[in-house]
Amino acid sequence: FSGKYRYIIHSQLFKVVLRRCNMYKVLIVEDDPMVAMINEQFVSRHKDFTVVEKCGDGESALEFLEENKVDLVIMDVYMPVMDGFETLRQIRKRQIEVDVIMVTAANETEALKEGLHLGVVDYLVKPFNREELIVRLEALIRRANGNYSENIIEFKDLK
Repeated sequence: FSGKYRYIIHSQLFKVVLRRCNMYKVLIVEDDPMVAMINEQFVSRHKDFTVVEKCGDGESALEFLEENKVDLVIMDVYMPVMDGFETLRQIRKRQIEVDVIMVTAANETEALKEGLHLGVVDYLVKPFNREELIVRLEALIRRANGNYSENIIEFKDLK
């Protein structure tokens, strides 16, 4: 290795560089096409993430996940056909290994508990802005790389 790569290896960021080459593949599950498009734009502005598909309901998301490997699902809770929690139950039952960020219109304690019990890595409460989503994506990268203490990101009064 020479140049840039030698520096990266010595700074112990090699895992991060390897992950960035592959990018994180994201599936958006949202029944509102306009919201799905906005979410896709937010995600696509992050250099380490790419949206590979958008599904309008849980059933089509499960079909996609059975055939395609993704790293992250950003999924609405309230959808027709199959809601986000039932979709998540099916993802876990089928042993599909994927991180999930749930999106909900309400900050309901019972719903939050259920999602956490099912292994949700984070929540977003609608309406949210690009910066709120970016904070979650950056946290996901840190967890994936085992880096919990470096590069602490601050958002408004959150740290």
